[in-house]
Amino acid sequence: MWHAAGKGVTLLHDGGIGSIDGATDLAGLQNAIDADSPVRYRGMLVSTAYDAWMEMGLHPGFGDGLFRVDGIKAWSDGSNQAGTGFQGNPIWAGKAAAR
Repeated sequence: MWHAAGKGVTLLHDGGIGSIDGATDLAGLQNAIDADSPVRYRGMLVSTAYDAWMEMGLHPGFGDGLFRVDGIKAWSDGSNQAGTGFQGNPIWAGKAAAR
């Protein structure tokens, strides 16, 4: 947090809270962010831990001025970068195969 603040950053956003170890990831973030935090932190909970989030009472909008949950990240196939996502245009598939 302090390193980011030293570079002029005032807000950090995480697109995958819980992607490594669910609620343990969230607890680590909450412990790192206290009243002295120099930056605000926002993030999205991963949908793969949805049941745990609901049991904990978490939802988009949960949090305060320093730490807030913005949403729940869900995905259904793969990624365009890795060529594992569904492609509506066969041109991408041809380029991936040529690599």
